[in-house]
Order: sequence, then C-alpha cells, then structure tokens
Amino acid sequence: KDWFLLLIRTLLIVLLVLLFARPEQKQEEGKEGDIAIYIDNSLSMSVSNGNVSKFEEAKRQAINLLKSLDFNKRIFLSNAAEVPGKSNYVFRDQAIKRLKELQVTKSRFGLSKALIDADFSDVYIFSDLQKGQIDMNEVQQDSITRYHILKSSNLDYCNTFIDSVWIEDSNSEGDKI
Repeated sequence: KDWFLLLIRTLLIVLLVLLFARPEQKQEEGKEGDIAIYIDNSLSMSVSNGNVSKFEEAKRQAINLLKSLDFNKRIFLSNAAEVPGKSNYVFRDQAIKRLKELQVTKSRFGLSKALIDADFSDVYIFSDLQKGQIDMNEVQQDSITRYHILKSSNLDYCNTFIDSVWIEDSNSEGDKI
C-alpha cells in the first residue's frame, strides 16, 4: 500500500514540475511543409490608379491566400520593412491580422536571403518587382520549394514624376518669369 501511495505522489510531483516548466517543441526554421509569404511594402507599391494601390491589392490577394489555408499551418510572413527572424513564424489568423495592420514604409530590405535559403514548400512573393527589390538570380530552383511570384502590375499605373525644376538662364533685369 505504501508503494502505491509513493508512486502516486511521485507522479504528482513530476506532473507539477512539467506543468510549471512548460516544455515546448523546438520548431525548425523553414521546415518543409511551411509556406513563406513576402509582401513588398516599399513606397513603389503605394502607386494607385485612383481606386486601389498596388500595395492594397497585394494585401487583398495575400489575405485571400491565407484564408484558403488550414488554420494551424505555419507561415513565415516577411515584408520589405523588417529583418526576418523567429517572430516571423505565425499561424494563419495571426498572419491575417499582421497583414491588415501592415502599412507602406520607406524602409527597404528587399527579399531576404533567409527567405530564399530556407526549405519552404511554397514561397509567395507579392511585389511590383522593382529593380533592387528582388534579385531573381538569388532564387535557386530546387525540387522542394515552389516560388509563386504575384507581380502587382495588372492595373495601368503611371509612375512618372518631376524630380526638380530650375531656371538655367536668369533674366538680368530681375523680372519674374
């Protein structure tokens, strides 16, 4: 009878230790089966045709993609304004929330090397593919990762601006031109 009581007490203590220790499984970065989503939130994506900007259209497409995924699917969410790390791994609902809060920024890190080197099953890139933003030579095709590049140029955008204006020859009499 004393052995049974001792066993119950020992199991109770082990259970309490495990409860307070909160053991977690270490998750590998970019393990096969995970997907990565890169959304370009650089200033070039803020161009609009009057109705919707390239950035808003890319966000809408990314959110629709996320809604089609299983709720417990791990997603690596990255953008042009942040250096990727472990905090980029989220689940579907967290990813949707982060995308809704994401804004256009002038910071520009480009497509991360970590995103390219990790072993994701699918990588979705939402960008206008501005020069310097994404170097397609860095993307090495393999049999594990499928790259889905969704270029936001389906709308007709005018991206012309005047950088500076000056008068080359001034009027010697000081008249206004």
